[in-house]
Amino acid sequence: MAETVHLAIPVDGDAYRFYAEVTAESARRGSSLPVEAHFIDWTKIDRARLERLGSWHGSAIAYSRLFLAELFPDLDWVISCDADVMFRGDVAELWKLRDDSVAILAPRDCPLPPQPYTVAHIDWYRTKGLDFGDPLAYFCDGLCLCNLKRWREIGAQARFVELAEKYADWPSPDQMIVNYVLQNDKKLLPRQWGCFSGDENADIDWTKAGAVHFVEDMPWNRYKVTQLMSDLVMEWWKIAEGFRFQVSGFRFQVSGFRF
Repeated sequence: MAETVHLAIPVDGDAYRFYAEVTAESARRGSSLPVEAHFIDWTKIDRARLERLGSWHGSAIAYSRLFLAELFPDLDWVISCDADVMFRGDVAELWKLRDDSVAILAPRDCPLPPQPYTVAHIDWYRTKGLDFGDPLAYFCDGLCLCNLKRWREIGAQARFVELAEKYADWPSPDQMIVNYVLQNDKKLLPRQWGCFSGDENADIDWTKAGAVHFVEDMPWNRYKVTQLMSDLVMEWWKIAEGFRFQVSGFRFQVSGFRF
């Protein structure tokens, strides 16, 4: 029986549900292994429990990433990703990078050298007396391999929640909390898994990009006449339109997905 790649994607609202489905479809269509997508919404975790931790960009569902080990008690590993990720290569190659010696594998946050966004996060740690080691090892949790077995062994969830409850002004709560707790228990992913569409200065061979994380040019935000359709955005829409046609009328019965 073939090994299965497991994706976990937080979802808030019907619109993001479709974006998450496109992310899952992009992974499934290029994968050499079966892919099972798990969409984390308010039906899978107590809404009040998350909202008690606060919110970021209007939604507390972002905190669900802190509870992955609890949400998936039967899984040792999961690929956690945002709904603004598009897989271009074989997601099975990412899955094969699992390393039992670390709790998480994630790409370095974009872009290098650190931009004001990242610098602000590192400075925030310092203002709170939280020692964060190497700023150049600060990662993006929008696409990461999570070793849930190790999370359980080290009690990561309790440490995540403790930090989330202690401070109310996290600039980017889920990413900063996971970075801080797991800063000495991680590996950075190869460059092809950390390609950010908004990083104009990045030295990237896009033909080898395993996944694209949309940052500045969200494909579904076409409300500005001057917002150009890049090749990557056009690629996303091709997947979206093909997927929409394929599942029209019975979207939630796609083989290999769990809803």
